[in-house]
Amino acid sequence: TGSFIPALIGGIAALLLAMTVATGHGEELLNGIQTMLQGFVDFFTSIFTGDIDGAIEALKDIFGGLKTAVGAVVDGIRDTFLSFLDWLDEKTGGRLSVIIDFFKDLFTGLFDSINETLGNLIDAVEEIFGGIVNFIAGVFTQDWDRAWEGVKSIFTGIWNGIISALEGAVNLI
Repeated sequence: TGSFIPALIGGIAALLLAMTVATGHGEELLNGIQTMLQGFVDFFTSIFTGDIDGAIEALKDIFGGLKTAVGAVVDGIRDTFLSFLDWLDEKTGGRLSVIIDFFKDLFTGLFDSINETLGNLIDAVEEIFGGIVNFIAGVFTQDWDRAWEGVKSIFTGIWNGIISALEGAVNLI
């Protein structure tokens, strides 16, 4: 392509896959990606066949798979840090156990909070996209109640995303 960006993205993806496989989360990552890709196929099939409810269900698969994949990556990174701390504790003969246990608790809480926040943000984006699909479907079918529900879902998703981001920041602090 004449650009380094695809190679960079491929390298990062390979590192994340290697890390998740090494920590036992590789299958979870691949299942999430598979669910997400099947959701894309189902979404476009539903859109082109006029099955709006099927498209909304496919959006749930897309974002559910994304949530699973992101969770696997975050869990893999967490487990890598915890494995390093276990190794460090073993190499120091337990002399730094108190400090290492503190950092283990810190990293566990940090990554659990990151995982929850990212999951909530993905749910908010899912709600926004579902609202957009409902709004467009309502406009084209002149079902104004459905269009209004879509608008409400869009703003609910935006609001939930903002709240999730702020809540995640507070939890990290």
